[in-house]
Amino acid sequence: MLGKQLHLSNEQLLEPHGENPYYEEMLRWTRDEIAWTYDHRWEPATLSVPYHLLSIIPREQIRERTDLCIQYSWSIPDPASLAFVASHLGRMAVEIGAGTGYYASLLAKLGTYVICYDKCPPHRSGGNFWHSPRHRDEDILTWETRSVYHGVYHGDHNKAARYTCPLFLCWPPYAQDMAYKTLKAYAGTRLVYVGEGPGGCTADDNFFALLDREWEQSAEHRPLQWSGINDWITVYDRVRACEVGDSRDVRTVAL
Repeated sequence: MLGKQLHLSNEQLLEPHGENPYYEEMLRWTRDEIAWTYDHRWEPATLSVPYHLLSIIPREQIRERTDLCIQYSWSIPDPASLAFVASHLGRMAVEIGAGTGYYASLLAKLGTYVICYDKCPPHRSGGNFWHSPRHRDEDILTWETRSVYHGVYHGDHNKAARYTCPLFLCWPPYAQDMAYKTLKAYAGTRLVYVGEGPGGCTADDNFFALLDREWEQSAEHRPLQWSGINDWITVYDRVRACEVGDSRDVRTVAL
């Protein structure tokens, strides 16, 4: 593996931190016994209660992995991962596809201000497939809006062309061209990507091909992962000249 990773002991990893409700709730979930038995790695299971209790616990009291992902973020922002991301983004970054802005809100507490954009900010529209509220049993959108945790502006991949500060992409949609178009438009030289690799459940083949052609991996970190999920946090630096127009400093760009 390339670069350095930030590590916390198991005791530190499971220590409540108070300002991260996603992480706090996840720590109360049952663990994945396979990961614990064979790798001695704590991973939350996909349900909040053990399987043998499903028949006696009311359905409304059971939470699924997707409940937390939709409400907060599709990647778990554990303390070590937040510190790693902040250290590579620096003081300011831009995020495309920010959803609820949850990850950005936690990075702000570490001194990294993230300018967030989403094509469908969930506080302005109920049509965000990944973060808008859903009917519990039917898994379809309710078309209701929801609060966000950080300022999220309306904007798609084209906004990336305005910025030279580091770019943050967290779980870009699977088999869609959003990540590719964002990276193609981006005017800067540093990418922090959270998601799975080629053939995984984030981004598309064109995105990874572009990474191979024009970017070089400089660091990586394994976040706390949901059971069955293999996302990593990877830092890339551009190795070829950016073929975009006149890139402007982030401080002079109208949001």
